[in-house]
Amino acid sequence: GEFKKFNDEIHFDLNQLKESSVKIVVDMNSLATSYEDLTSTLKLTDWFNMKMFPEAIFEAHEFVKKDNNEYEAKG
Repeated sequence: GEFKKFNDEIHFDLNQLKESSVKIVVDMNSLATSYEDLTSTLKLTDWFNMKMFPEAIFEAHEFVKKDNNEYEAKG
């Protein structure tokens, strides 16, 4: 499945990793799967509990260089 609605704020500078940040807000109710029964089940309290948590938020203010062109956001 996928989440069709989200917003992001990404501030990333290779030369200023300490000043970089990311914030991604996912609209949990924008979930879409190939099967309506699966979509309905995932919205329930046993899974994502979308009534209580309508958004999922990932924030990171620390980035670590992993490889030549690979970075990890810690959040």
